[in-house]
Amino acid sequence: MKYLDRIGLVGAVNTVLVTCIPYFAVFLNLSDDVKTRTEQIILLSTIVALSLITLFVSRRYTRNVARVEGFAWGYFYNFVYELADLIIDKEAEITINGNKVDEQTKIKLLIIIPNDLHAEYKIAELISTVFNEAVITPGANSFFPMRRKAMKALEVNKDGEKYVVLIDTPPTTMRAIKLYQESCCNIDHNDAFDDLDKKLKKEFNKICIHGRKNIAPKFKNALEEIIENISKGSRRQEHKALISILTLDQVMDGIISKGEYERLTFIGDNLREGSKAEKNKVLKIINQRKDELINKVREIA
Repeated sequence: MKYLDRIGLVGAVNTVLVTCIPYFAVFLNLSDDVKTRTEQIILLSTIVALSLITLFVSRRYTRNVARVEGFAWGYFYNFVYELADLIIDKEAEITINGNKVDEQTKIKLLIIIPNDLHAEYKIAELISTVFNEAVITPGANSFFPMRRKAMKALEVNKDGEKYVVLIDTPPTTMRAIKLYQESCCNIDHNDAFDDLDKKLKKEFNKICIHGRKNIAPKFKNALEEIIENISKGSRRQEHKALISILTLDQVMDGIISKGEYERLTFIGDNLREGSKAEKNKVLKIINQRKDELINKVREIA
């Protein structure tokens, strides 16, 4: 249930209880003085209890959402926004595998968001290897300097239109969220699941569920809201036309099944032979289906 739905439910319960308080007193067949005191006590107790519930729900929600949205804002304005402005103003110098892209070439940005903080975060990094390397820097006539930005790139010829899609899977940002969640539970990110004790395994499973059901969707929603806000009303609409956001499962649908990579959840970030072997096994699957993945991105980009 969404936060606003929860608060609405609390408000509805509050209204019903307050409305029913006089009837409780009548039902108990109390004297007028006692009725009044009883009504006041019940009313005060109800208001205090509901206020505490509302405060607890809102604080927990605000804290969790604020952190995820903070990561999303940081990722967008430290990375995507500067890049988008250069492209919109035709001041970006882009090279793909060392070859300069013509300044007149149409460019699109595609952000592919993993659906969780573990298995899909790791497979997103592996899938990015099937695309070409792109480097973006300010051109000679650019108004402002910018650090060079590295992305992946795919040339697309669709419906008679040729353009270049610059692709990012925000692995650094998703990793930061992952490390934060694990560190809050005293889980060392290098430890594999089998290294954890019973208590930490339980916490790790909670993080996995929370990442899949709440964090990844909120991160995506926050990015979409940022783009919507900067393109709203009379403002420039270029960002909305330039940037697309997909989830990783939309790219992998029908190509790589969850069962083929879900073991990545449990290997940690270490460089042990078992961890490397699991990654290499998944990477082999990706390379075998490389053409399918590339064609899928061309279709939906």
